[in-house]
Amino acid sequence: MYGGWVRGHRIIFERGGWWQGRATSPRNPIRYLFPRDTGQPKPLFHMDPTRGRSKTVCVVEGPFDALRLYQEGFRTVALCGKSFSTAKLAQLQELAPKRIVWCLDKDVSYLEFSKWIISSQAFARDRLWELQDGADPAEASARDLHELRKIVRGKW
Repeated sequence: MYGGWVRGHRIIFERGGWWQGRATSPRNPIRYLFPRDTGQPKPLFHMDPTRGRSKTVCVVEGPFDALRLYQEGFRTVALCGKSFSTAKLAQLQELAPKRIVWCLDKDVSYLEFSKWIISSQAFARDRLWELQDGADPAEASARDLHELRKIVRGKW
């Protein structure tokens, strides 16, 4: 699935030769680290505490957002960036979700994700989760998470 470890005050996630690191201290001036762009597609990070029982997938931008929602019990996929690719769309479709909840950072325009949203509607119904308190899913408040639970468990 994925690997994570701590190195030099950073948490590093690795999958398929691609990695992302995040500082563990808010005083660190460089919050995120990424490898140089190799032209290779970035893999999806899929974390599923439900072991396939949930047919709803929460899609987030980065692995740290995914880790937070995974810890809260949600089946989660991290796109590892904003850019659309047919390879990533195919990976998402292979997970066979019936429903997708787009859990985007507050600084992301929905127009940036319009290709994702429109393309995924060919194989799953979707909803948007709009954060009220946090800047991104990794920093979501209890109130935001309660709203996400209502969306995931609700009738579509």
